[in-house]
Amino acid sequence: MKKTVFVWLTFVGIVLLIIGFSIGYKLLISPLPISLDDPKAQPIKSLLVNSHKLEAILFCFPESDVNLLNEVYKDTNDYKLTKDNRVMISKYLGEDSLNKAGYLTYKKAYFLWSKSGDPYPKASPDPTLEYLTTITPKPIRDCPDPLKEPELRYISISIRDNKAIADYGYGAYHLVATLRKFDNNWFIVNSRTISVNP
Repeated sequence: MKKTVFVWLTFVGIVLLIIGFSIGYKLLISPLPISLDDPKAQPIKSLLVNSHKLEAILFCFPESDVNLLNEVYKDTNDYKLTKDNRVMISKYLGEDSLNKAGYLTYKKAYFLWSKSGDPYPKASPDPTLEYLTTITPKPIRDCPDPLKEPELRYISISIRDNKAIADYGYGAYHLVATLRKFDNNWFIVNSRTISVNP
């Protein structure tokens, strides 16, 4: 009986130790919050503004080159492609583009779709079909002339080494962007919508 209890307690102790190390490691590598007025935050703020500016240009002027997005986005494994993402990339950029595809490649495919006039492509549960299409309406291109400078509301910015997390608002959207530094320049490698205010 005592031996069984000892084995059980040893097992629980090892599990707790592993969990503790895992949490500690995540805390050690997680970006640390900095003041929004910190000079280190400025390049990140500028990048976020520029990303929304370039997206507005691509949205309002569909003839613009999607390669503009290379200035602000990068492909890394921080962005996990969904099945629908893969369908869209394959359709508009070709199968080969799926190799090492990330946020940049997805964004390019999205804007190519948005100016194509095609129905929105989605992954099909039927293996005999390449993809499904939906009747998702195209965005209405109600663009001011001239385009306005994007107004962002910064909530927090965290940095550690070559990774940063920016929590901010843009219009009705609450967004969190992941950034990585390459050759001393920041790029957005993932972004997700937390909520949309009505």
